[in-house]
Amino acid sequence: YEESGGELGGATVGLVGYGAIGRIVARVMRAFGARVLAADPYADRAAAEADGVELVELDALLSRSSVVSLHARLTKETHHLIDSRRLGLLPHGAVLVNSARGGLLDHAPLPELLRGGALGALALDVYDIEPIPADWALRDVPNVITTPHLAGATRQTAHRAAAITASEVGRFLRGEELAHLANKDVLAAGRP
Repeated sequence: YEESGGELGGATVGLVGYGAIGRIVARVMRAFGARVLAADPYADRAAAEADGVELVELDALLSRSSVVSLHARLTKETHHLIDSRRLGLLPHGAVLVNSARGGLLDHAPLPELLRGGALGALALDVYDIEPIPADWALRDVPNVITTPHLAGATRQTAHRAAAITASEVGRFLRGEELAHLANKDVLAAGRP
């Protein structure tokens, strides 16, 4: 019985980041019957409410969620966004999932939190150090699940990426506005 996991039905799931991936995860969590909270300063409140998701501040999300899943971008502002203080806000036994970027999470306090039960489980698809060294502090912690950074590695993702790239090259060559432009300054600097 002690080794059994909890159910998502009736649980509160917190999503840190409510972009394209966060919204998909929210739909799945709601389908399982979970209440979904999201913390994202750039999210559209009306869209989140229409999705049945409550937008809250990050500290409130962490203190109210039995499951937290990270979906934010890694920037200077979000590096170690989930640090020792914020990990301390989680309810005892909470589950933490990071499939976004390793640098969002401060890994230093995790072994103690996991071994003591304050953090019930940890699932990682991304890491603070890649590749993971042989003496990695979380290697022998039993309530940790790791995957080799392949959460988005599907044939469909590869086909979609290739199609987007080809479309963008075509738009660029025709002098059209790009649909997936990440850095307008670089593009402007490159055109005569």
